[in-house]
Amino acid sequence: MIFRDEEGRCYHTGIKKGEIRPYVLAAGSPGRVRRVARSLRESAVISKQGEERGILAINGLYNKVPVTVVNTGMGTSSASIVVREIIGSIDFEEKNRATIIRIGTCGSLQKYVKVGDIVVSAGCVRDDGTTRFIIYDQYPAVPDLKTTISILLAAKDVGYTVKENLWMGITHAKSELYGFETPPLSAVPEELERRLKSYKKMGVLATEMEFPIFTILADMHNAEWREKGRPYRVDVGCALLVVSPAKEEAEHVQFKRISQKDLIQIGLKAIENKKGLDEGKLEDLKELLYAL
Repeated sequence: MIFRDEEGRCYHTGIKKGEIRPYVLAAGSPGRVRRVARSLRESAVISKQGEERGILAINGLYNKVPVTVVNTGMGTSSASIVVREIIGSIDFEEKNRATIIRIGTCGSLQKYVKVGDIVVSAGCVRDDGTTRFIIYDQYPAVPDLKTTISILLAAKDVGYTVKENLWMGITHAKSELYGFETPPLSAVPEELERRLKSYKKMGVLATEMEFPIFTILADMHNAEWREKGRPYRVDVGCALLVVSPAKEEAEHVQFKRISQKDLIQIGLKAIENKKGLDEGKLEDLKELLYAL
């Protein structure tokens, strides 16, 4: 159930049923949404209502692919509201499959993952609090394979190279930025330090704040539709730009303001690639799979 007003608009985002396109780029900030919209033709803001809460949604075309770009805010709690309203506003009767790709930023957890690199999530450590209200901690947060491949192909097209400045692997999501990144700011610094070290030891590539809610909500909707015999499906994936180096390389956590141009192009090209895969237009993936 989605909370809607008397006009049928989602209470928080102001979006009506059918206003969300089947291919969605989800950013954290409205600023990134505006930057993505510059690459779209016929771009138009869907609703002004969501802007009261800092939520901006824009429709447009990217190389004839109908795209919606929307921001989810910071953290899984905010993203949970927005992603639910996004999925609830897609007209699955018109096209029974939708794709949502998160394009965001992250901090490196490995010294070989550098600032400016791209990390593609192949699964996420659910160290947030929100997804626990939906399913137990033991349930994995795993993106769609086709969507992940679409992102990798897009990054390769933009000029990134696997295992040089393009990484695919497990990522981490947290609910609290400062405490996790700087444990002494927490009342339980020893516990957080141990947890952080364990993730690094297991090879977790990077840490961010939103992605597991995308996978959990997608899985929940897909399972419900499958049980009811409906042909609907929502696929999710995640591309992250590294803006903070691993702590081994810096005495304190540092955040770098770097260009997001490549991240945006990767997101848009990934959407185009995913549409091709949805339509059965598969290209030779041997080179990519061998590199992985």
